[in-house]
Amino acid sequence: MDDVADVVRGKWVEHVPAEQIREWTTSFARTVVDVGTGDGRWLYRRARAHPERSWIGIDANAERMRDVSFRAARKPARGGIRNLLFVRAAIDALPQALRGIADEIYILYPWGRLLDAVWTPHAEALAAIGCLAKPGGRLEVHVNPSAVVDRPANVAALVTGYAAGGIRLREVRIEDVPASTSWVRRLAHGHEARVILLDGIVVREDDDRDVTGLDLDLVRFEQEAPPNSP
Repeated sequence: MDDVADVVRGKWVEHVPAEQIREWTTSFARTVVDVGTGDGRWLYRRARAHPERSWIGIDANAERMRDVSFRAARKPARGGIRNLLFVRAAIDALPQALRGIADEIYILYPWGRLLDAVWTPHAEALAAIGCLAKPGGRLEVHVNPSAVVDRPANVAALVTGYAAGGIRLREVRIEDVPASTSWVRRLAHGHEARVILLDGIVVREDDDRDVTGLDLDLVRFEQEAPPNSP
């Protein structure tokens, strides 16, 4: 059913109509979607820190979201929060119920098919992700360099591939950021994590895509041991 989303609340999955989800988001200033949210702990912390925004986590594995979604659905006195939803959906079957709902989309340290979609990149998958956003919505992707160390990326090809999916990349850069997710904290051993950051805008139409400021040389990443690794 295209007009519903599978909302995870603990061990239960509920088919929630699109109108109900959209009405819920109108109570908040902005809507943020995290694709491939994993266990949802990062999203839960962000939702608690920013109660003025609605937050939606999407992952194909409902079991991984079970504990945090149960906590979020509790009464506020027991850790529940009203501005957070978790949705079960695969990258190739994102629900139409969430189309055009997001002001911001995050993809943090993807792996598997989601990593292939954002790094190869696959225009069709990127277009499906972009359809979650309002026109002009922001997409931010964090890629773990060790996950693509043997897959060098041509930044010009990234720009072209994202453009084919209706997303204008504004910047591609490497930086050190706090280890924000539980999985990355394990990799980083408590230190900052090196990340490849792709920052884009969802346009969904032909335009003059400005790549000024992007290094169009071949981007390669040396295999380095994580901080404090044995």
